[in-house]
Formats: sequence, C-alpha cells, structure tokens
Amino acid sequence: MNDFKKLVFVALFVSVSSTSAIADETPNMPTAQGDYSQTTQLADGTSYGYGLHLPKNADKRKNMPLVVALHYGWGGEAAPLEYGFQFMQWMMSPTFNNAIIIAPSALAADWHTPKNTDALLDLIDDIKDTYSINDNRVLLTGYSAGGFGTWAIGADHQEEFSAIMPISGAPRYMVPFDAPPETPEQMLEYLLGLPKITAQWDIPVYVINSHGDQNVPIAVTTPYINELKITQPDADVTFVTLDSAAHFDVDPFLAEAKIGYELINQAWKDNKNDD
Repeated sequence: MNDFKKLVFVALFVSVSSTSAIADETPNMPTAQGDYSQTTQLADGTSYGYGLHLPKNADKRKNMPLVVALHYGWGGEAAPLEYGFQFMQWMMSPTFNNAIIIAPSALAADWHTPKNTDALLDLIDDIKDTYSINDNRVLLTGYSAGGFGTWAIGADHQEEFSAIMPISGAPRYMVPFDAPPETPEQMLEYLLGLPKITAQWDIPVYVINSHGDQNVPIAVTTPYINELKITQPDADVTFVTLDSAAHFDVDPFLAEAKIGYELINQAWKDNKNDD
C-alpha cells in the first residue's frame, strides 16, 4: 500500500458495527471543568463511547453552547471506544472555547447511516437533559470523514442544529470504497461519483477546505458552493479556503475553525430569537 493509499485509508475509512437508542439508565455525569472519556450503553447492550468536554462552571451556567464533533476515519473493523475522546482532546477542545463538546465514536460504515445518526441524536438529547444547553446554539462540526458526516447529518437533520462547520470534508454522502484510491486523481473521481447533498439550507453553513488537500480535493466543494450562491442566494453560507494546507496539516484548519466559531457565536448573540 503506497503512502497516498495509506493516508486515504486512515483519513476517510469508517467501519461497521451496530447500535440502537441509548438505554434509559445513564451513569453519573461529571460537572467539573475538563475532558472526559465517557461510555454509555445502548438499548441493545452495545457500548457507546464518546468524548465530553466541560467548560468552567458548567454545573452553574445556563444556556451554554453545544459543539457536536465527528471524528476522522480509521482502519479496522471498529472504532475504539476512546476514539471520539482522543479526537476531541487533540483537535476540538483546544478550538471551541467556552462550550460543552461531545465527540462520539462512530458505530457504522458512514456517519449518516441510521445506526450512527440515531445514537448521536439520542446522545444529544441526553446531554441536553443533563446540562443547561441553549437549543439555539448547537454547532455540528467534523474533520475529514467527520466533515463528510457533518454535511450529511447536518443536511438531513437541520432542525437539530443551529449551524454546521464541515472541515476538510465534501458535500457528498460518503460510500465506502472497495479499495482505497491509489492517486489524488482517483480520489477526485471517487468523490465526484458520490451522491450529492441536495438540501435547502435553513441554518448557517461555515465550510473550511484547502487547495493543498490531497485527500479531499477542493474541486469537489467549490462548484457546490458556487451553485448555492445561484440557487439559494439567501442561504447563510461562508466558504473559507486555505492556500496550501495538506490534509494532515491540521493547525491551519483549526485556526480557521476557531475564527469561524467566534463569528458564529457572535451571530447567535445578535439573533433576537436566541435564548
């Protein structure tokens, strides 16, 4: 397996497991500031792992923002229970300040499958039942495979979120490849052949891609954004493009995500319907 093939496999592949709704009984939840590796049980007995970040005074504050973060891909038959926690701790909690963050470990082949989506939405409900979350400040974001998942879940479940921020993903419903593409050209061909996102966007969409991304070519996203400007001129869409950041050069992506989150937060505060 050549270097490009290895990078694609690690960055984009998500494998199959099983899930259902989260069981009624949930463990005691933390209240102190910090990063936590959590495990809960689904109704079918499956263990469901996720990372949880709590900001300062989370037990006393009201109407906090919630960031729902979808991790990059992995190789193997199942994501480790701590996979979401590791992603959150490495990339998300340093980027999205002053918010509660949850980062689940994927359970199925693609983020947008019912197995993943049902467990994720149930987890969001559980977090809202435990902490004081502002329903008008819920951001869905993700990196690489998680960026694809952000596009797909965000499009299909806009009522659950106040904005989405796909990072190094493309506006396509991801389908596993039989064999990882061998070259960037083959990767582009694969991505262009995936089903397109066709949503009417009613929530803000903040997109971050790079011209230097060899795994998720910006050529997939740019025509989609240009089309949105014509077909949905009133949609709140921001497209941030990096000049040269490669797929695994995460710092420039996260720097833009931090700026984007500040802008989204300000827009939420300026919204008169915000709680």
